[in-house]
Amino acid sequence: MSLAPVPSPGKQITVPGPVFTISPQAPVDSEVVLTFSVSGEKSPLSTFKSTFYVKAPFQTSGHVLLAFTDAFSPATPVLQSMFRECNITFDPWDRMLDGDLKPDVLKRYSDGWIYLAVQDSSDQQQLKPDEIEALAGYLKTGGRLVLSGQDLAFSLRDTPFLKDLCKIGFVQDDTNVHVITGTSGSFKGKTYQIFGGDGANNQKWPDEVDPLTGAQTIMKFDSAARDMANDHDMNGPDLKPSSPTRGIKSSGAAVIQVNDGSCFASIQITLD
Repeated sequence: MSLAPVPSPGKQITVPGPVFTISPQAPVDSEVVLTFSVSGEKSPLSTFKSTFYVKAPFQTSGHVLLAFTDAFSPATPVLQSMFRECNITFDPWDRMLDGDLKPDVLKRYSDGWIYLAVQDSSDQQQLKPDEIEALAGYLKTGGRLVLSGQDLAFSLRDTPFLKDLCKIGFVQDDTNVHVITGTSGSFKGKTYQIFGGDGANNQKWPDEVDPLTGAQTIMKFDSAARDMANDHDMNGPDLKPSSPTRGIKSSGAAVIQVNDGSCFASIQITLD
């Protein structure tokens, strides 16, 4: 392939790339490595590699979908283990390998439920507009959804999806409190440490949220958490960079459930 004209310094151009087809006989779960070399009259040889994974077609085997945005997060095996220990049959959806969440996949679980774990608010991890629209459509047709992740409320804070369907109001991006206590249901009176201990070790900057009309608080951040678990013991951060907040600013809600049971927004923890 030819780069003509060559982009000026600091600029970029897009050119058609090579087309390739994976053989039907390629083993499932194998890797295909593509190597590209780029050279020019006045530039040194540069080599780039890109890896593709051969995956079997996605098949629905149960009524529960466990979708996660980062298979390499420490939370992912914790969540999978939690489901297995509870004898819950689930279909895993790894967005890094299986692609974005799509309406035709979500509707397969209209009579079940979906657990979606989003690791952080980075461009690679946060939900895309089409995925948010697909989730909204899933809820509007009667689906049930569990949203889990430390920055979900932050990344969705300006969307009608969070306010109108999940009934959640965003308060702050970093409570710097890592202990939560159940306020109702089967969690009432139980306390969990969400960074280390009972947690999946991915809760560095947990969001504080408020329940809006039509929702209720299931768990709250413990206002005395600084006495129960300090940052040194948890090997966690003092504060999120550029975030001057500390402690509870509003209702202190960490986990919220819509009253009709359609949406359950949570911090990631392992439950007994």
